[in-house]
Amino acid sequence: MNKPYSLLIDDLINRTAERQDMPYEFLNKMTNAELIKWEQEVEAQLDAEHVRHFDRQQAFIAKTVDRQILYDLIKLGQDVNKII
Repeated sequence: MNKPYSLLIDDLINRTAERQDMPYEFLNKMTNAELIKWEQEVEAQLDAEHVRHFDRQQAFIAKTVDRQILYDLIKLGQDVNKII
């Protein structure tokens, strides 16, 4: 199975924020080029899933929120491991 995203969450967690203009922490840690790539990868997933035009914006937001949740969970897990 192919990776859905070229940039892994683990790669983003330890970075400092590149920007402050995005609504989610993981997006703020991406460079402009990485953000463009992220959007292209999400769009490619939506195409592969045959998401219709009218549901597309909601599906894009859902994938972004899901990714932030995963980011938060992985980050929390790393912090827990540092404490133990």
